[in-house]
Amino acid sequence: MAAAAGTGRATDKIRIGYPPGMHGQLPVVMQRVGLDRVHGFEGEFITFPHGEPVIDALVAGEIDAAVLGYMAVADCASRAPDDMQIIAALGMSRLSLVVPKASSAQVLHDLRGQRVGFAFHSAEQLEFFIAAKEEGLDAERDFTLLNIPVAQLPLALSNGVADAIMIRQPQLLHVKEELGARELRTRPMRFLSVMRRSCMRRHPGIAGRYQSALRASIYYTATHPEKASQWFGEQSRIARRLVRAVIAETPSYHVTRLDDVDLTLKPVERDELQSWFRHAFDLRLIRKAVTLDTLLPQPSQAAGW
Repeated sequence: MAAAAGTGRATDKIRIGYPPGMHGQLPVVMQRVGLDRVHGFEGEFITFPHGEPVIDALVAGEIDAAVLGYMAVADCASRAPDDMQIIAALGMSRLSLVVPKASSAQVLHDLRGQRVGFAFHSAEQLEFFIAAKEEGLDAERDFTLLNIPVAQLPLALSNGVADAIMIRQPQLLHVKEELGARELRTRPMRFLSVMRRSCMRRHPGIAGRYQSALRASIYYTATHPEKASQWFGEQSRIARRLVRAVIAETPSYHVTRLDDVDLTLKPVERDELQSWFRHAFDLRLIRKAVTLDTLLPQPSQAAGW
């Protein structure tokens, strides 16, 4: 990988933001291994307590790039449509609706009139609203919705503040193992990295170098899962065994060669992303309608997209 160094300039410094979810693992690996410098730029890595402040910082120009879920990308694009570009598809994890072990609920309809917790303005909220709509329910009328920070969701479930929660990995595995929580519904949660086009104009070629560093970060995580788990566990205060278990179940980490790491959006992912954008607008979770095509690089910028 060292051969990629020297293609950038010493002044090519970019600010990379990320929340504490599993997608934050890649910036941690990039920083700890020094893959930014290997690929010709200097990264300033900034962690945020959850997704919304990452969105605010990216839209305001306080960071240049971020690793985010679909809902966050939709929000960024609706607020700054001309300045956001998808750089890489980074794989997926899981997002689930769970109930305590003692709950009698078996399907979403069984939770009508009960308290459901998740962080508002998040992928969890969008997925719950979509699930309710698909079941002929109204999320706001048929349930009592609780705005609970991501880090406090396990406690809210264990002490009875919420009758159900929407939660993602690795906390999902934690509540299942420690609390005996049961999943009523689970969906893939896919991650992307986006960059401001204004940053790309200031630093010609930075998108390609950043993309190469992301690819190398996935490869390092796949081939050094114990070390990657240790670093992310220490930073996020999550048990290393939980991080390691999530890495093991994540398809993007099932690679043995750097050339096997594919950062392109597959047709099914494009369809899913556009569907999320549409739902987010229809459910009034973003300000303006978003079209995927406006976020994609031109063919001359990234072959295969």
